[in-house]
Amino acid sequence: GTVWLPRHQALVVGEPKAENQNNMLPAAWGEVINIMDMNQDAYYGEGLKLPLVYKFFKQDSTLYEILGFREHIFTHGHSAIGRYMALAEFSFVTLIQRSLAHLHNVRLHYGHPDMVNGHLVKRTGGVSRGSKTVNMNEDVFLGYEMMLSGKGIAFTEYIAYGKGREVDFEGASVFLKKLAAGAAMQLSTRQVYALYTTETA
Repeated sequence: GTVWLPRHQALVVGEPKAENQNNMLPAAWGEVINIMDMNQDAYYGEGLKLPLVYKFFKQDSTLYEILGFREHIFTHGHSAIGRYMALAEFSFVTLIQRSLAHLHNVRLHYGHPDMVNGHLVKRTGGVSRGSKTVNMNEDVFLGYEMMLSGKGIAFTEYIAYGKGREVDFEGASVFLKKLAAGAAMQLSTRQVYALYTTETA
């Protein structure tokens, strides 16, 4: 049978996605770690381009520690909400990321499908920050910390992964509420404070 242990409250360590990403690090042996969500897809043709991506992570002269690239939203045809979410994702993941990286040099870590230097993230506390109350947008904090330490973050468009997005109103509203609440919570973090007070950032 099943043995149930008594608990006064439910065991919640942190954000589930952030905790899962950090728990995979001991099993990741590669020098470059590709961070993907569970609703993502990698195409065979894009996999043939991976040797072009690895040049960004040369060990002798590492220029970049994080590399981001485009996403193709494959759920755009499911509903009107699916089309809206695909357009929103295209504008942020492609158009805005392009300008943040190439025009302003302030592109941070979006989370998926970024590739990161595996040796570095194992030494700096993982790929996500998992505090449930502070780090609601868990992915961006790795970008903050890389920028504060002077590490390079790049964005390329010759590779793309597939991504599924919400196709109903309720799911889309929950996702957008999370983004808004996370943006407000970032203002109370030490990383954002350091960005405002550090001259080298």
